[in-house]
Amino acid sequence: MFDRDFYEREHKEICAWYQEKYANRDSYLIFDGVADPENYTGILFLLKEAYGKERKLAEYDLVKDLADNGPWGHWGHVAKWTYGLLHTDEHTIAPYCDMSWEEKNAMLRKMAVINVKKVDGKKSSDPDELMSYARDNAQTLRREIAHVQPRIIVCGNTFHYLKEIFGLTGDYSCDNWYYWLELEGMGKMLILDYFHFAAHYPELLTYYGLTNIYQQALLHKQDAAE
Repeated sequence: MFDRDFYEREHKEICAWYQEKYANRDSYLIFDGVADPENYTGILFLLKEAYGKERKLAEYDLVKDLADNGPWGHWGHVAKWTYGLLHTDEHTIAPYCDMSWEEKNAMLRKMAVINVKKVDGKKSSDPDELMSYARDNAQTLRREIAHVQPRIIVCGNTFHYLKEIFGLTGDYSCDNWYYWLELEGMGKMLILDYFHFAAHYPELLTYYGLTNIYQQALLHKQDAAE
């Protein structure tokens, strides 16, 4: 159960931690987290890094901008993915459908975003640099992920960073790209190991890919409980 008061206290402390850590360098700091605490549904997108629309700013609140003004660009895909995850269960996959800007904005308000790297975001990511950030900030990133209290974590080509953050050393492999994993301080969590939403694949294909993976994960959990 999402605790808004707990989230807001933790979020404030985490933002202050990043501000202090990167205060003495010429860094463009991007905050993330829950887009709209009043409408959050427990879907977390774990991404690599973000780059803001206003480079003149020293700090930028990505999720506030998404809640107020999104979607733009490929964030419309995230809105549709969120819709699909919310309306798919063991028996039915939510059909792909066109959505108005207002409907997409409502979906973005139901999810959270956490980026591995918070500073100097670039359009093209350096894997070694991102792994360094994941390793260096692992304790705080674990706290960030825990304090948004997700029920589903969608990895946008970031599962290897998630393993580093939580110190998962096993040889993980699943043909269906999902994992039910014990994460420190969170219990068993559903992880969907997927593409980044800006990957160059047709939107219809990525939508049904993700919702099918999610349904298979739900069926696997149900089978294990029987």
